[in-house]
Order: sequence, then structure tokens, then C-alpha cells
Amino acid sequence: MTRLTRLSLLSMLSTLLATLAAAQSIAQSSLPSLPRGVEIGQASRFQVHIETTMNNSARQPLPRQIRVWHALPVLTPWSRTNRLPGATSYNFEPRNGKFEAEADQRSGHIYFEENRPFQAGTALNFKTDFEVFSAPRHFSPDNLRCSFHDYKKSDFSKADKLQPVLPELQILSQQLKSDSPITYVRNISDWLKQNIEYDDSVSFGATDTRAILRAKKGHCGHSANIFKQLCQAQGVPYRSAWGLFLADRSVLNSMGKSPESYSYYHTWNEVCFPNIGWVEVDPSRPDCFDIPANYVINNSSFQNCAVWITDASGFPHMPKWSGSSYEFDIKTKVSFQEK
Repeated sequence: MTRLTRLSLLSMLSTLLATLAAAQSIAQSSLPSLPRGVEIGQASRFQVHIETTMNNSARQPLPRQIRVWHALPVLTPWSRTNRLPGATSYNFEPRNGKFEAEADQRSGHIYFEENRPFQAGTALNFKTDFEVFSAPRHFSPDNLRCSFHDYKKSDFSKADKLQPVLPELQILSQQLKSDSPITYVRNISDWLKQNIEYDDSVSFGATDTRAILRAKKGHCGHSANIFKQLCQAQGVPYRSAWGLFLADRSVLNSMGKSPESYSYYHTWNEVCFPNIGWVEVDPSRPDCFDIPANYVINNSSFQNCAVWITDASGFPHMPKWSGSSYEFDIKTKVSFQEK
């Protein structure tokens, strides 16, 4: 072996080791600690399948690019792994997809991109499967004490960005406030249960706060937006909990849904209590601090799946909803099996 060949092999080996080290540093993450007062039960094991399809027709201008993101679970104290993402295994098709970590290093996603002239009748299929362990968790604040004065600047470092609070909600927040942010969050949850009726058929968006208060109804995303504004009105650090509600068939039947009509998507909340940590909250539950195992926080930047297309003119946008279907007949279906 010549000296030049040896040097070339050494250089290749050095590059390979550096690449592997970089990949490991991206995937490796520290497991978050359990917040004070939170107890977890026996974990359940779920196999989740996310599938996005596109069936193009000649009835509309042909797209020239499609981008798809499939969310993967966040790291939790019960994840059974300390590597991003918070899934014990995952795979995807087509194989030109790739794993990307979110900027906050809590979660990640599979990213797919197709760039080519799509012909009429073109069918695309993007699949992601992952296995995740999830445990029931319950926050018991009875022996814990904290006040609004205990908050530190660091408690807000991982919170969602602040948004303008509707004046009506600013007034309501004063009526619901107490000495403890824990009691305040309970008061918000009770108010939402009593005043916002669940209705997933409303036509207004989840961020249309005035419409939500006027109609006094909405789905989980609408309630979460009201919850967020009330938290921010009194300085409680807040972040969205986007993910999966893996309900079995009997639960779906009670909701008037079926596996064919239900997306298994859900939105709830996380709040930070001083000297305690980030705690999950769902106002729709009898006890807002009681979170079942079939709630899986599935990414920290978007909810389970995102799709963007670029049309023939070069305009990138999310698929448009026609009232009965999405543009290019784009659909995303979630299914699961508990093992």
C-alpha cells in the first residue's frame, strides 16, 4: 500500500468518524426529569402509522413540488430511550426521506420532498411508522406551594412566544387569578369546561378568539388558544402540547366517531410552575392534571403532519380546502395498535 493510499484511507476514516460523531450528537439528548408532584403509572406500548397520500388529477394545475413532515414523539421521562426522537424505533418510505431534529432538541420529524413535473394521475404515498412507550401521568399539587413571585426568567426560556391577549380575556384573567399559579390554572380549566362547549364542526379558526367567545364552542384547539391567552395574561409560562389521542373503538363510538372519520389528533397544554417544572394540563378532563397514556406529545413545532405544495407558478402554500377535500386530494391518515 502506497503512502498516498494510506493517507487517503486515513482521511476517509477520519471523515466517517466525524460524520458519525455529528449524527450521534444530534440524536443524543438528555432525558428530561420528572416534574415535582408528577407520578407516572405503567407504560403502554403503541405502534403508530402515519400515511400521507396525493392523487393528482387533470382538473387543476399540476404541482411541481410537495413537501411532507411526519412528526415523531418528544422525549419524556417515560420514553424508554434518551435519544431523539422519543420513539424506540421508527422507519419510513420512500427511503429518500430523512430524520430532522427540532430546534429545541425535544423532538423531531421525518421530512419528505419530491421535486419533479407531476403528471395527471400521479399518485404519491409517504409512510412513517414508529413505536412509542407512553405512561399515564398525574400531577398532585396538594403538598406543593408556589406563587407568581417565585417565577424566574429561566422558567420562560422554553415557553411559546407571547401573543396579544384579547381585552375581554385580560379582564377574565383578573377574575380567575389567585395567589397560586396552580390554583389559577385549575380555575382556567374549570371556566373552559363550564363555558366552552366541545364542537368540532365550527367554521372559525382555532386562533379566532373573538369568534370562540361569541359562539362559546369549539374543538380542543380553540380551547387551547383561550387557555394560552389566559395563562399569558397573568404571566404563566405556556407551550402547546400537540400530538395523538390514541382512543380505542369504544371511545370513538361514544364520541360519534369511527377510525375512518377520526384523525387521532389532539391539542392540550403544558404550563411551567416555579420550582416544579413543566406540567401537562387538559381542561377537557375531569381532573385537568390527569393525563392518560394514550396522550402522546408528538412533536413540538407542528401537529403530527404538515404538507406544503408548490404549484406551477412557483407559489408555495398549504393544500387548499374546498369544503369536501384538500387540493390534489391530499389526505393524511393515522392508525395505531396497542401492543
